[in-house]
Amino acid sequence: MEIAHVREETILQPGTYLDNYQLIKEIGHGGYATVYLARHYSHLVALKVLNVKTGEQTRQTQEHAKHYTAKFVKEAYITAHLSQHRHIIRFEGHAVTSLQPYIVLEYAQKGSLADLYPIGRQLLPAQVLLYVKQIASALHFIHSMGYIHCDVKPANVMMRGHDDLCIGDFGIAQKIHTLSASTTIAGTASYIAPEQLMHIPTFASDQYALAAMTYQWLTGHLPFSGTSEEVLFQHLRGTPLSVQAYRPELPQAIDDVLQCALAKQPEQRFPTIWAFAHMLELACEEAQLVESPLMDRNSRISNSLFASTEMSSPVTCGSRPLTTYPKT
Repeated sequence: MEIAHVREETILQPGTYLDNYQLIKEIGHGGYATVYLARHYSHLVALKVLNVKTGEQTRQTQEHAKHYTAKFVKEAYITAHLSQHRHIIRFEGHAVTSLQPYIVLEYAQKGSLADLYPIGRQLLPAQVLLYVKQIASALHFIHSMGYIHCDVKPANVMMRGHDDLCIGDFGIAQKIHTLSASTTIAGTASYIAPEQLMHIPTFASDQYALAAMTYQWLTGHLPFSGTSEEVLFQHLRGTPLSVQAYRPELPQAIDDVLQCALAKQPEQRFPTIWAFAHMLELACEEAQLVESPLMDRNSRISNSLFASTEMSSPVTCGSRPLTTYPKT
């Protein structure tokens, strides 16, 4: 099994103009698009450019361009539909009639969390919780609109300013009621949920990916390691080491929450992405790990969103009650 991946060598040079957008430099790339920092008059933006040209002449390349242009238009529509949320990247426009189709997005000047916190870097629990709550608030909104992101990972979470996050890249997002059968696996090996490997993603697939990110930030390690094939097999059959294996000072409560969110079956995880974030917060508070100056304006915004979705009954991990850790 292979992760779906397409990239053609259509790199555009700095100084190139696409309509009124002047490319400055490449700042990222994915399966079928490249992202550039661009200038629109005096305004900096991120320009996501499709890696195929609509002007190709052969029948094969025309079909290829048609397929990926349709995917690109879908991504633009989804991004525009969801970008009203504070922690989702802001959509500023798109063009599909030009030789090189593109989407215009806000430019998050600090870059991605993958760049800022590479594997091997351990973060303070307070900082991890701050990030998890912002990402969970965005995913909660995405789910409420009927979409599954399907590719939640550090590279798709951008930082605007000081600890102010936004999630992006809806290239493989799916509408829950219009899931289509596929023979390829779309996602990222390190964070993909078991059911997504079986071509049946659910809202809980995004919870699994966020839990894998949380595990990485706390321990400095991915839940599973090895070749792509070995990692995919472990998602289906393996059990991650406890967080205490890497950081003995962390409480069992945090590991309990993560192991629940990383359960193999979606129905064995928390009922919602909010429930996962809520229980992680309670586990951190019980161990007095969140008394930190990091809990600033962005945390208060996330807390206000949290307050509107308070758990009215004990949270369960699948059908199993999970200890509710009292607030200190």
